[in-house]
Formats: sequence, C-alpha cells, structure tokens
Amino acid sequence: MAEQKAKLSKLCLTGFLLSILAPFAIVLFIRFSSSLDNEAYWIILGLVICLPFIGMILSIVGLVTARNKGRKGKGFGIAGIILPNAYTATIVILVVAFFFMLGSSNMKQSEKEKTSDVYGMGGCGTHVNTQYSVERYMIPRDFDLASFDAPISETELKSYAEKKLDEVTDIDSVRAIGTYQNYKFIIVRSDRFEKWVEDDPLAYYTYSREGYYVVCYSFTWEFSGGGTSTIEVYKDPLDRFVILTNCNDNKVITDFF
Repeated sequence: MAEQKAKLSKLCLTGFLLSILAPFAIVLFIRFSSSLDNEAYWIILGLVICLPFIGMILSIVGLVTARNKGRKGKGFGIAGIILPNAYTATIVILVVAFFFMLGSSNMKQSEKEKTSDVYGMGGCGTHVNTQYSVERYMIPRDFDLASFDAPISETELKSYAEKKLDEVTDIDSVRAIGTYQNYKFIIVRSDRFEKWVEDDPLAYYTYSREGYYVVCYSFTWEFSGGGTSTIEVYKDPLDRFVILTNCNDNKVITDFF
C-alpha cells in the first residue's frame, strides 16, 4: 500500500525529459539557426549543448532524492543519466571517424600530388603588362599537336631548362620544373607533351575562350565537391618545347622567350 502511495520524483522525470528532448532541440536549432541574430544564436546554441547535461544533473539529484524519500521514478532518473553519456559517446565516435576519414583522404590526395606535376600550381589569374603580346607563343586550337614529332634528347631539355629558368628544381627525361622571376614554369618536350598530360592523374588539356590550348587540373575539397584550375600553355618558336606556367605577367612571358 505504501508503495502505491509513493509520489513520482519530479526531478527524475524532468531530467529524463530534458535528456530525451536534447536531440530534437539540436535538430530544431539547426533548422532555424539561420533566422537568429548573432547574440540569440550563441545563447540558444549554449542552451542546446547544455540541455542533456542539465538533464543528467537533475536525474542524479532526483535519483538520490527518490531513494532517500522512497519516491517513484527511479527508472526515469537512470535513463536521464544514461542518455547524455550515450550522446557523448556517439559524438566521440563520430569525431574519431571523421578525422580517420580525413586522414585517409589526405593520404590519397598526397599520393596524387606525388604523381602530378601541375597539382597546386594555381591558375594564372588576370593578366598584367598587357601591352606585351604573348599570343605568338600560345598554341591555337587548330594547331595539330601531332606535328610535335621531332625527337628531343634529354640533353637538349636540360640545356634549354638551365638556359631559360632561374632555378631548376626537378628534371627528368620528359620535363623540367623550375622558377623564372618567382613564377613556376614547367618545360615539357613537345614530342612527349600529349603523353605527359595523359599520364598525369589530375591534368587534361582543353581550350580557352580565346581559342588557345590550356591545361586544367582537378582538385577536391574534403567531403565537399571541388573544381578545376587553368594553366596557360606556350611553345617556343622552334616548336621543340611546350611551356606551362601560372605567370600572369605578359612582360615576364616575353622575357622568358
């Protein structure tokens, strides 16, 4: 009979309700957060974050009180303590999984970078010193790349790169990479240009709106889309080397040739 007349612990019930309503409060906050001003945003965000922990504290106090005073609702109190801990464990697991995926993605991207000469080179941007004409060095769309068939030796590539670049940072049998007036330049043997682009995992060649060859490379942002960056393409007057650069200064291009 005494058990039937025992009162329900309001603290246990309140703590349970706050704990169980926390996920719904987070969903509602995300849904309507864009309509909040800056001050209200941070105040409500703080309340939403604290909600399950307030529920847990009330559940602990209610559970102790219910045991001491013989009140009902101990199950609500226990649930109000378990739920916030379950939320915390879930968040920790998700964060760990996120950083694991991020690390794996970065490792994969790094492998691409190792095999891509153009990755991270950046686009050329808006041109300056446009009184200098560089069109005579650009490759028009109607140019037949197959006409680049004259064999070029590694010695010729090395000699040309050392002559043209201020610093050669990397060189192999097909291309030389270096800097000229603080801009990055890639010099490719013209007889291997198409194959070189084809072998790059991120690059492909296309045409600019002006009708000249350009090389693009793909890049991705972690977990959200990506884009492309465009690098302009030039050829030396003897058609022996193709030059790619993100230089946007027509005077520098003219000086290079």
